Amino acid sequence: MQVILQYPIGFIAFCLLLGAIYTAILYYKTQHFANEGPQVAWKKYLLAGFRFLSSSIIAFLLLSPFIKTKFIEKIEPVIVYIHDNSESVFFNTSAEDSAKYIAETNEMLANLAKSYQIDYFAFDADVRDVDTLDFKGQSSNLSKALEQINGLYFNQNVGAVIFASDGIYNEGANPLYTEFNFPIYSIALGDTTQKTDAKITYTRANKIAYLDDKVQVEVGLQAHHLQGKSYQVSLLQKANVIESKSVGIQKDFDEQKVNFTINANSLGIQKYTVLIKSFDNEASFQNNTYDFFIEVIDNRQKILLIANAPHPDIAAIKAVVDVNKNYELDIQYAQKITAKVENYSLVILHQLPSFSQRASNVLSAIKQAKLPIWWIVGASSQYNTFNQEQVLVQINPSGNNLSDAGAQFNTNFSSLVEIKPKMLPP
Repeated sequence: MQVILQYPIGFIAFCLLLGAIYTAILYYKTQHFANEGPQVAWKKYLLAGFRFLSSSIIAFLLLSPFIKTKFIEKIEPVIVYIHDNSESVFFNTSAEDSAKYIAETNEMLANLAKSYQIDYFAFDADVRDVDTLDFKGQSSNLSKALEQINGLYFNQNVGAVIFASDGIYNEGANPLYTEFNFPIYSIALGDTTQKTDAKITYTRANKIAYLDDKVQVEVGLQAHHLQGKSYQVSLLQKANVIESKSVGIQKDFDEQKVNFTINANSLGIQKYTVLIKSFDNEASFQNNTYDFFIEVIDNRQKILLIANAPHPDIAAIKAVVDVNKNYELDIQYAQKITAKVENYSLVILHQLPSFSQRASNVLSAIKQAKLPIWWIVGASSQYNTFNQEQVLVQINPSGNNLSDAGAQFNTNFSSLVEIKPKMLPP
């Protein structure tokens, strides 16, 4: 323990002097003990001593002393043991060899536990705090395992990390590029002899697509000891082949990628399968197929066009909307409306309300749904009702005379210049 003062140490003597002066003033000429006789004079001196101590301590505390204490806690280092729990670790390994390895591992951990704290983890696609292994993991993410251990034991006393794996990963980044702050000791597992095999290493595609979109799919391929042969890669949906490609294998260890295009023309979660035609003497046929899913959603804006009667304007609007795949146009006539307006983003009223169709029910439903309206008026429009249904514009025709307007190309307009291609000299 250490006492630290903000003032020079000589101020302690000043505190003692202040306590003595204050005590002398109170007790030097006091008459409170005069009638009790000399046999009780010790009471006066005892109380004066307490007064001196209390006054000196209070004065000392006014100096704002800081008491610094130091505690040392001994923490035993932690040994983190993290083991690969994927199927590939003991692939083609006998049960006897697997049991022997597990027994020797448990013996090693028991010896380490005498001097260290042992924390046990297993991983495949995720990291789990377990002490048993079943080697049934379908994928391995080595970089994720290292990153989680790095974060979990940040700023802790970790003696070492023992990492037992076959080094095969099919998810995440390359573990060589993962930053790690602890000493790591690796236990190499599995058979290092590379056998004849062709496999799909990954597929990359958007998880969500919009209806009628074209989705690009990238497939990673890898082959060992199959130089001179060709991948026969197929993309399937519900056992139906969407597209097939043949890719030549150029090297003894070959890595390539192939692209497919999917037409997202069905709503919902769609399952797709990438398949490689198997070769003879492959080490495994399970890695020749790869399933992935794409959710197809309909994000198109729906437009409802309600017309008083057939008209060329309707065909023109439909031609424009159909060009844009993000919009869908539904055409109905006022005599028979079956659509629910609340399911649409915009309502186009063509010459409604009219003299024959007031469309009051439709207008009421549109107002209740608070939908935007595009009004198109014409010869059949009933302007009085139109003026009552909206307040943005008021149309008061002077009579029943109508004139058709059209467009005409002005060849004398100087801003329009006809550009003719010019032939370059030979």
